[in-house]
Amino acid sequence: MKIDNSFPVVFWGKDKSTKSQFYPCEAIPDFSLVTSCMVCVVHENKILLAKPPRGWGLPGGRMELGETPEDCARREVYEETSVELNSLKLIGAWHIEKLFHSKYNGRYPDRAYQLLFLADVKRIDDFVASHESSAREFVEFDKVQDYHHDFANFAEIMTYIKSCVL
Repeated sequence: MKIDNSFPVVFWGKDKSTKSQFYPCEAIPDFSLVTSCMVCVVHENKILLAKPPRGWGLPGGRMELGETPEDCARREVYEETSVELNSLKLIGAWHIEKLFHSKYNGRYPDRAYQLLFLADVKRIDDFVASHESSAREFVEFDKVQDYHHDFANFAEIMTYIKSCVL
């Protein structure tokens, strides 16, 4: 698959052992390489953020055995935020490549895709903090940088998300 190189390459892990690059897409890349999903949930012109142990960010996580990406997205959003989703639309993916094996990427495959969906809200249930997430908040687009745990590496993707929504 040809990758759109307009987004910067980002290196993950304290040892920078994993290379990641985001690109816009509307079709799921190689399904066998999809490992996780993130979701930009928009409600009343605000974005839903969750606060898992790594810090504030879009809700999402790893796919479970036999799960579709859409099922993963819905499950992860509900587990982390107690928000049930209506429609889902794929708007992008991160192409992830292990540069070398390390303690930071040991459980991940050498190549993978992490999908980014756009969604709207069906229902908001009472939030109960758990190991998945200690908080949830709907944040105005222009305030995400005040919350996101890694906004420096997320700013261009946030601009792209805004272009998909507004």
